[in-house]
Amino acid sequence: MLKIVLSLLLMFILTQASDYSRANAAAKESLKGLDCEFEDCPKEAPKPQIIIQEKVVYVEKPVVVEKIVEVEKVVEVEKVVYKNKPEQITVQTNTASSSCQEIKEALPHAASGYYDIFIENKKYNVYCEMRLAGGGWTRVWQADNENYHQTQFDYDLPYSFIDKTAYSMISFDNQERQLSAYNFKTPDEWKIQHPFSYSRSSVRVDAYDSYTKKEYRNRNLFYGFENFSSACRDYFKGGEWGKICIENTKAPFYASFAHTENDFCNTSDQEYNTVPCQEKKFTIFMK
Repeated sequence: MLKIVLSLLLMFILTQASDYSRANAAAKESLKGLDCEFEDCPKEAPKPQIIIQEKVVYVEKPVVVEKIVEVEKVVEVEKVVYKNKPEQITVQTNTASSSCQEIKEALPHAASGYYDIFIENKKYNVYCEMRLAGGGWTRVWQADNENYHQTQFDYDLPYSFIDKTAYSMISFDNQERQLSAYNFKTPDEWKIQHPFSYSRSSVRVDAYDSYTKKEYRNRNLFYGFENFSSACRDYFKGGEWGKICIENTKAPFYASFAHTENDFCNTSDQEYNTVPCQEKKFTIFMK
Protein backbone atom coordinates (compact mmCIF):
# COMPACT_ATOMS: atom_id res chain seq x y z
CA MET A 1 0.00 0.00 0.00
CA LEU A 2 2.84 2.42 0.85
CA LYS A 3 4.49 1.72 -2.51
CA ILE A 4 1.24 2.64 -4.34
CA VAL A 5 0.97 5.97 -2.46
CA LEU A 6 4.61 6.91 -3.18
CA SER A 7 4.19 6.11 -6.88
CA LEU A 8 1.11 8.33 -7.15
CA LEU A 9 2.90 11.17 -5.33
CA LEU A 10 5.92 10.95 -7.69
CA MET A 11 3.67 11.00 -10.76
CA PHE A 12 1.90 14.14 -9.44
CA ILE A 13 5.22 15.98 -8.88
CA LEU A 14 6.52 15.12 -12.36
CA THR A 15 3.26 16.29 -13.97
CA GLN A 16 3.40 19.63 -12.15
CA ALA A 17 7.07 20.20 -13.13
CA SER A 18 6.32 19.57 -16.81
CA ASP A 19 3.38 22.04 -16.73
CA TYR A 20 5.61 24.67 -15.08
CA SER A 21 8.31 24.28 -17.77
CA ARG A 22 5.75 24.67 -20.53
CA ALA A 23 4.21 27.71 -18.84
CA ASN A 24 7.60 29.31 -18.26
CA ALA A 25 8.57 28.80 -21.94
CA ALA A 26 5.28 30.35 -23.07
CA ALA A 27 5.80 33.37 -20.80
CA LYS A 28 9.27 33.96 -22.18
CA GLU A 29 7.93 33.80 -25.73
CA SER A 30 5.19 36.37 -24.97
CA LEU A 31 7.68 38.78 -23.37
CA LYS A 32 9.94 38.96 -26.40
CA GLY A 33 10.39 42.57 -27.64
CA LEU A 34 8.92 44.14 -24.48
CA ASP A 35 10.81 46.75 -22.43
CA CYS A 36 10.91 44.97 -19.05
CA GLU A 37 13.14 44.43 -16.09
CA PHE A 38 12.42 40.80 -15.31
CA GLU A 39 15.40 38.52 -15.21
CA ASP A 40 13.81 36.23 -17.76
CA CYS A 41 13.01 38.98 -20.28
CA PRO A 42 14.90 38.61 -23.59
CA LYS A 43 17.66 41.22 -24.07
CA GLU A 44 18.47 42.71 -27.53
CA ALA A 45 22.09 42.92 -28.57
CA PRO A 46 23.41 46.53 -28.32
CA LYS A 47 23.57 48.43 -31.65
CA PRO A 48 26.98 49.65 -32.79
CA GLN A 49 27.55 53.39 -32.09
CA ILE A 50 28.35 55.60 -35.08
CA ILE A 51 30.69 58.53 -34.42
CA ILE A 52 30.71 61.43 -36.88
CA GLN A 53 34.05 63.12 -37.32
CA GLU A 54 34.49 66.18 -39.53
CA LYS A 55 37.74 66.68 -41.41
CA VAL A 56 38.50 69.94 -43.24
CA VAL A 57 40.55 69.61 -46.41
CA TYR A 58 42.01 72.70 -48.10
CA VAL A 59 42.21 72.50 -51.87
CA GLU A 60 43.16 74.83 -54.70
CA LYS A 61 40.30 73.85 -57.02
CA PRO A 62 36.87 72.25 -56.54
CA VAL A 63 37.08 68.48 -56.14
CA VAL A 64 34.79 66.18 -54.13
CA VAL A 65 32.22 68.08 -52.10
CA GLU A 66 31.50 65.26 -49.67
CA LYS A 67 33.08 61.84 -49.16
CA ILE A 68 31.94 59.20 -46.65
CA VAL A 69 34.59 56.78 -45.36
CA GLU A 70 33.52 53.99 -42.97
CA VAL A 71 36.28 52.46 -40.85
CA GLU A 72 35.45 50.37 -37.75
CA LYS A 73 32.06 51.98 -37.17
CA VAL A 74 33.50 55.53 -37.55
CA VAL A 75 32.06 57.69 -40.34
CA GLU A 76 34.50 60.39 -41.43
CA VAL A 77 33.12 63.34 -43.43
CA GLU A 78 35.49 65.36 -45.58
CA LYS A 79 34.48 68.99 -46.19
CA VAL A 80 36.10 70.83 -49.06
CA VAL A 81 37.13 74.41 -48.27
CA TYR A 82 38.40 76.57 -51.11
CA LYS A 83 41.65 78.45 -50.59
CA ASN A 84 40.90 80.43 -53.73
CA LYS A 85 37.48 81.60 -54.84
CA PRO A 86 35.70 79.41 -57.40
CA GLU A 87 35.69 80.77 -60.93
CA GLN A 88 33.28 83.62 -61.53
CA ILE A 89 29.89 82.74 -62.98
CA THR A 90 28.37 85.07 -65.57
CA VAL A 91 24.65 85.73 -65.22
CA GLN A 92 22.92 85.27 -68.57
CA THR A 93 20.32 87.83 -69.69
CA ASN A 94 18.00 87.85 -72.69
CA THR A 95 18.87 91.38 -73.80
CA ALA A 96 22.09 93.06 -74.91
CA SER A 97 22.82 95.91 -72.49
CA SER A 98 25.49 98.60 -72.54
CA SER A 99 25.79 98.98 -68.74
CA CYS A 100 24.83 97.45 -65.42
CA GLN A 101 22.36 100.31 -65.04
CA GLU A 102 20.47 99.13 -68.15
CA ILE A 103 20.38 95.59 -66.78
CA LYS A 104 19.06 96.88 -63.44
CA GLU A 105 16.33 98.86 -65.18
CA ALA A 106 15.28 95.84 -67.26
CA LEU A 107 15.60 93.40 -64.35
CA PRO A 108 14.90 95.31 -61.10
CA HIS A 109 15.59 92.24 -58.94
CA ALA A 110 18.86 91.29 -60.64
CA ALA A 111 21.53 90.14 -58.16
CA SER A 112 25.09 91.42 -57.96
CA GLY A 113 27.46 89.41 -60.13
CA TYR A 114 29.15 89.17 -63.50
CA TYR A 115 27.27 90.18 -66.65
CA ASP A 116 28.13 90.67 -70.30
CA ILE A 117 27.65 94.22 -71.59
CA PHE A 118 28.31 95.62 -75.06
CA ILE A 119 30.20 98.87 -75.70
CA GLU A 120 30.68 99.91 -79.33
CA ASN A 121 29.68 96.39 -80.41
CA LYS A 122 32.40 94.81 -78.25
CA LYS A 123 31.50 92.46 -75.41
CA TYR A 124 32.89 93.08 -71.90
CA ASN A 125 32.40 90.79 -68.94
CA VAL A 126 31.96 93.11 -65.94
CA TYR A 127 31.02 92.92 -62.29
CA CYS A 128 27.73 94.69 -61.47
CA GLU A 129 26.89 95.90 -57.96
CA MET A 130 23.10 95.69 -57.94
CA ARG A 131 22.28 96.39 -54.29
CA LEU A 132 24.10 99.44 -52.95
CA ALA A 133 22.88 103.00 -53.54
CA GLY A 134 20.13 102.02 -55.97
CA GLY A 135 22.23 99.39 -57.76
CA GLY A 136 23.24 99.40 -61.41
CA TRP A 137 26.93 100.15 -60.70
CA THR A 138 29.45 98.97 -63.31
CA ARG A 139 32.94 98.15 -62.04
CA VAL A 140 35.35 100.16 -64.19
CA TRP A 141 38.61 99.46 -62.32
CA GLN A 142 39.97 97.33 -59.50
CA ALA A 143 43.47 97.06 -58.03
CA ASP A 144 44.91 93.71 -59.08
CA ASN A 145 47.99 93.72 -56.85
CA GLU A 146 49.09 95.02 -53.45
CA ASN A 147 52.11 97.09 -54.46
CA TYR A 148 51.72 99.35 -57.47
CA HIS A 149 54.76 101.46 -58.30
CA GLN A 150 53.53 103.61 -61.15
CA THR A 151 51.84 106.92 -61.92
CA GLN A 152 49.96 106.00 -65.09
CA PHE A 153 46.75 103.97 -64.94
CA ASP A 154 43.84 103.24 -67.21
CA TYR A 155 40.26 102.06 -66.73
CA ASP A 156 39.17 98.53 -67.59
CA LEU A 157 36.47 99.94 -69.89
CA PRO A 158 36.78 102.41 -72.79
CA TYR A 159 36.39 106.15 -72.26
CA SER A 160 33.28 106.17 -74.44
CA PHE A 161 31.62 104.40 -71.48
CA ILE A 162 33.32 106.51 -68.77
CA ASP A 163 32.29 109.76 -70.43
CA LYS A 164 28.59 108.88 -70.26
CA THR A 165 28.55 108.19 -66.54
CA ALA A 166 27.10 110.59 -63.99
CA TYR A 167 28.11 109.05 -60.65
CA SER A 168 31.09 107.18 -59.19
CA MET A 169 31.43 104.91 -56.17
CA ILE A 170 34.70 103.91 -54.48
CA SER A 171 35.04 100.94 -52.13
CA PHE A 172 37.27 98.21 -50.82
CA ASP A 173 36.22 94.92 -52.37
CA ASN A 174 36.62 91.89 -50.09
CA GLN A 175 35.46 88.72 -51.85
CA GLU A 176 32.97 90.86 -53.82
CA ARG A 177 31.55 92.42 -50.66
CA GLN A 178 31.99 96.17 -50.82
CA LEU A 179 33.45 97.80 -47.71
CA SER A 180 33.51 101.54 -46.89
CA ALA A 181 31.56 102.27 -50.07
CA TYR A 182 30.91 105.98 -50.81
CA ASN A 183 29.36 107.52 -53.92
CA PHE A 184 29.42 111.03 -55.43
CA LYS A 185 29.03 112.84 -58.72
CA THR A 186 31.76 111.81 -61.18
CA PRO A 187 34.42 114.58 -61.37
CA ASP A 188 35.03 115.90 -64.87
CA GLU A 189 38.73 115.04 -64.63
CA TRP A 190 37.84 111.38 -64.07
CA LYS A 191 36.14 111.32 -67.47
CA ILE A 192 39.40 112.38 -69.13
CA GLN A 193 41.83 110.01 -67.40
CA HIS A 194 42.14 107.64 -64.46
CA PRO A 195 42.29 109.58 -61.13
CA PHE A 196 45.61 107.94 -60.19
CA SER A 197 47.23 109.43 -63.29
CA TYR A 198 46.90 113.00 -61.97
CA SER A 199 49.37 114.75 -59.72
CA ARG A 200 48.08 116.66 -56.65
CA SER A 201 44.41 116.91 -57.61
CA SER A 202 41.31 117.48 -55.49
CA VAL A 203 37.70 118.51 -55.95
CA ARG A 204 34.82 119.33 -53.61
CA VAL A 205 32.03 116.74 -53.62
CA ASP A 206 28.86 115.85 -51.77
CA ALA A 207 29.62 112.27 -50.75
CA TYR A 208 27.14 109.63 -49.59
CA ASP A 209 27.73 106.54 -47.50
CA SER A 210 26.36 103.88 -49.86
CA TYR A 211 25.10 101.73 -46.96
CA THR A 212 23.56 104.29 -44.61
CA LYS A 213 22.84 106.96 -47.29
CA LYS A 214 24.22 109.56 -44.90
CA GLU A 215 25.35 112.70 -46.74
CA TYR A 216 28.70 114.45 -46.25
CA ARG A 217 28.43 117.81 -47.98
CA ASN A 218 31.26 119.80 -49.55
CA ARG A 219 34.14 117.45 -48.70
CA ASN A 220 37.55 117.35 -50.34
CA LEU A 221 38.02 114.33 -52.60
CA PHE A 222 41.80 113.97 -52.95
CA TYR A 223 43.35 111.91 -55.76
CA GLY A 224 46.77 111.88 -57.35
CA PHE A 225 50.34 110.65 -57.01
CA GLU A 226 52.27 113.44 -55.28
CA ASN A 227 53.48 113.13 -51.71
CA PHE A 228 51.56 114.09 -48.54
CA SER A 229 52.16 113.74 -44.80
CA SER A 230 50.00 110.96 -43.35
CA ALA A 231 46.32 111.91 -43.16
CA CYS A 232 43.67 112.24 -45.85
CA ARG A 233 43.22 115.95 -45.13
CA ASP A 234 46.93 116.70 -45.81
CA TYR A 235 47.46 118.60 -49.05
CA PHE A 236 49.91 117.29 -51.62
CA LYS A 237 53.56 118.31 -51.77
CA GLY A 238 56.63 117.25 -53.77
CA GLY A 239 57.40 113.57 -54.35
CA GLU A 240 55.49 110.49 -55.44
CA TRP A 241 53.32 108.48 -53.05
CA GLY A 242 49.74 108.66 -54.26
CA LYS A 243 46.39 108.65 -52.48
CA ILE A 244 42.65 108.78 -52.97
CA CYS A 245 40.29 109.59 -50.08
CA ILE A 246 37.41 111.81 -48.93
CA GLU A 247 38.33 113.93 -45.91
CA ASN A 248 36.43 113.52 -42.62
CA THR A 249 34.60 110.39 -43.71
CA LYS A 250 35.07 106.62 -43.54
CA ALA A 251 35.42 106.41 -47.32
CA PRO A 252 38.33 104.34 -48.71
CA PHE A 253 41.79 105.82 -48.12
CA TYR A 254 43.93 104.03 -50.70
CA ALA A 255 47.55 105.18 -50.51
CA SER A 256 51.14 104.58 -51.62
CA PHE A 257 50.24 103.30 -55.09
CA ALA A 258 53.06 105.40 -56.67
CA HIS A 259 55.80 104.25 -54.30
CA THR A 260 57.78 101.08 -53.64
CA GLU A 261 56.24 100.73 -50.18
CA ASN A 262 53.22 98.42 -49.94
CA ASP A 263 49.83 99.92 -50.79
CA PHE A 264 47.59 100.72 -47.81
CA CYS A 265 43.84 100.27 -47.47
CA ASN A 266 42.52 102.42 -44.61
CA THR A 267 39.45 104.58 -44.15
CA SER A 268 39.75 108.33 -44.66
CA ASP A 269 39.65 109.06 -40.93
CA GLN A 270 42.81 106.96 -40.31
CA GLU A 271 46.53 107.34 -40.96
CA TYR A 272 47.54 106.00 -44.35
CA ASN A 273 50.22 103.55 -43.18
CA THR A 274 48.34 101.36 -40.71
CA VAL A 275 46.57 98.67 -42.78
CA PRO A 276 48.41 97.12 -45.76
CA CYS A 277 46.11 95.93 -48.55
CA GLN A 278 45.74 92.17 -48.45
CA GLU A 279 42.34 90.65 -49.26
CA LYS A 280 40.81 94.10 -49.77
CA LYS A 281 41.06 95.61 -53.26
CA PHE A 282 40.41 99.26 -54.03
CA THR A 283 37.60 99.48 -56.59
CA ILE A 284 35.91 102.16 -58.72
CA PHE A 285 32.30 101.78 -59.92
CA MET A 286 30.40 104.13 -62.21
CA LYS A 287 26.89 104.56 -63.54
